[in-house]
Amino acid sequence: MASSESRSSPLLWIGGAILAVAAVIIGGYWIYIITAAEDMPVLLMVALLAIPVALAVLLVAAIRDRIISKKKENFLEVDN
Repeated sequence: MASSESRSSPLLWIGGAILAVAAVIIGGYWIYIITAAEDMPVLLMVALLAIPVALAVLLVAAIRDRIISKKKENFLEVDN
């Protein structure tokens, strides 16, 4: 019998891809609006553009740490 994880994996990839595309579109529009503003101070513009970059770096770091820790997990009472 197949595990439920293997059956939902394609759905997770599709959902993640849709979410990533939507985030890129919204982020691109946000960057366009920020950079097109004429009266916005440069420091504020840099700070607003740094927010999505920082969030992306934190997300990648969390996913990377989770993948590394998942590879190291070893349950003694579970048959693999």
